[in-house]
Amino acid sequence: MYNGAGKFTTAYGVPSKSGISGGLMTVVPGMGAVGSFSPLVNEEGTTVRGVAMIDKLARIFQNFNLFFKDFMKRDLLRRPYLEKVSTIIAAIIAAKSGDYDTIARLHSRGLDLNLGDYDNRKPLHLAA
Repeated sequence: MYNGAGKFTTAYGVPSKSGISGGLMTVVPGMGAVGSFSPLVNEEGTTVRGVAMIDKLARIFQNFNLFFKDFMKRDLLRRPYLEKVSTIIAAIIAAKSGDYDTIARLHSRGLDLNLGDYDNRKPLHLAA
């Protein structure tokens, strides 16, 4: 990030590397990486559009910045969605093995047994 490294790191909280040709690589530890290329560079030698992209991501997602968490923003990992999917998969595995007690327990917790997994397999279908 050349002379703008300190300012960029405190503003966005993610490790990044830029090239004078307009490339930018940003790593969000534990989540992934974002790369961009745009030859328009600022006076510090950093890509203008690449920094704008990082700025937009930081404004949208709460866990993008490693130093500051704004819980009013969206979760980058979509944890509630992942928890729901893993619960549906647990119900499908229980149905496949004939564990009807687990299915009843998950249903009593409010799990809709008509929801399917990524292949649209449903626990009730497998239980039947």
